Amino acid sequence: MSALCLLLASSQARAASGLPNGRIVLKSMNGVYVSAMNGGGSDVQIQGARPGAWEYLDVFNQSESWELWHGSQVNFRANDGTHFLQTACGGSWDLWDTSCGVVNASTTNQLGWETFTVEKLNNWHQGGKIHTGDQVALKAFNGSYCSALNGGGGTLTCAAGSAQGWETFTVEFIDPNGGGGDPGGDVPGTFTRIYREDFNAALDLSAWNPDSGFQYQNSWVTNENTWVGNGSLNLAFRNSGGYTTGWASLNRWNAPFIQYGKVVARLRVDNAPDVTLAALLWPRPGQGTYSQSHPCELDWFEDFDANHDGDRNPMGAFTHYGCGPSDAWETHTAPSWAAGTDWHEWSVEWTPNKLVYKVDGVVWGTVTDPARIPDEQMYVGFMLSVYNNRWPTVSQALFQIDWLEVHSWNP
Repeated sequence: MSALCLLLASSQARAASGLPNGRIVLKSMNGVYVSAMNGGGSDVQIQGARPGAWEYLDVFNQSESWELWHGSQVNFRANDGTHFLQTACGGSWDLWDTSCGVVNASTTNQLGWETFTVEKLNNWHQGGKIHTGDQVALKAFNGSYCSALNGGGGTLTCAAGSAQGWETFTVEFIDPNGGGGDPGGDVPGTFTRIYREDFNAALDLSAWNPDSGFQYQNSWVTNENTWVGNGSLNLAFRNSGGYTTGWASLNRWNAPFIQYGKVVARLRVDNAPDVTLAALLWPRPGQGTYSQSHPCELDWFEDFDANHDGDRNPMGAFTHYGCGPSDAWETHTAPSWAAGTDWHEWSVEWTPNKLVYKVDGVVWGTVTDPARIPDEQMYVGFMLSVYNNRWPTVSQALFQIDWLEVHSWNP
C-alpha cells in the first residue's frame, strides 16, 4: 500500500473513533485567536478576543500520540465535534487568492486537505517538542504556510512561501484528552478524563445526588428544584411563600473522587439579587474534613452577591483552609469579561503544589501556599442558597450546568 493510502486509512480510522489526542487554541501575532466560526460548519477567522467555544480545536495527531513535535502532522476539529479544518485546494501560493488556500471548517473528512504540519519556531535549545506558549507555524497539504493576514482580523489563509510574522501562532493547550498535557502546576504529570456528563437525559440517580429536605441558612433545599431539561442540569431558586433552592452533587458515596486533578464545566446563572451560588469541590466523607490540616472546600465558581445587585460580575474563587473554628479562605476575582450570567467554561486544576483557576482557558487565580492546597479526595457539587438576613424579591432564578468533566492527575 502506498504511503498516501496508509495516511488516508489511518486518518479515516481516527475519524471513526472520534477520539482526539488533545485540545488547543492558536493565537496570532496581534493577540487574537483562530476561530472556527459558529463552532464549525463555516469559515475560519482570526478574530477571537479570548479562548471560547469557537476557538477550541481538537487535535488528531497522526502519530497517535498526544505530544506535538516539530513536524507533527495533525487534523484540527471544530468545537461542534463534527467538522474539521480544511484548506481549499490543499493550499495556494497567492496570499490574496479568495478561493484556494482559504481555510474553512465545513467538512467531516480527515483526508489530505484536512492535514496540517506543525513547525516549532522558538526554543530550539529545548528540543522539538511543542509546549504551551511555544510559537509555531502551520503548513497546508501543499507545503504553503498558513497566515493570519494583517496579523489577524480576517480569514485564515494558507498560501505563504515562508514563516514570517503573519505565519506565527502561539499554541495554548486547553484540555489534553486521551491522557497527557500540561497540568498547569509545577509538578510533572498529566490529566486524564475519568468522567463526563452532558445532561441530555434524566439525571442518573446512581451517579448524582439531588439534595432535599433540610434548611440551609435562609432557604429550604428540595429536590423539586433540581432537574435536567433543555440539555442542562438546572438548579432553581423559587420565592413562593418561602425561599426554596436546589443542590446537586456527584454521589458522595461512589462519586468519581479525585485526589489531585481537574474539574471543568460550562456554566451560567441568572441575575438575582441576594441569591448566592457556588460550584465546589467537597472532601470525601469520613476523611476528617474539619481538621485543622485540611481545607474544607474549593469554591471554583462562586458569587455571594456582596453588593446585593445579582449581576454576577465579577465571579470569585474561594480556597477554604483551616476550617472548623479557624476557617479562613484565599480569594480570587475573575475578569470582568467573564460575567456569570453568560455561558463560559470554568475550571480548577489541582496538583500537589498549585491550584489554578481558569475561565475559557484563561488563568485568573493561583494558590501556591502548601498549607492551603488540599491533599485528600474530593468530589463535585453545585448549590444555590439564600444567606441569613437576605430577602430576595425575585420570583425565580436558575443556575445551569451545560456539561461537566472530571479529570484525575497522574504523576
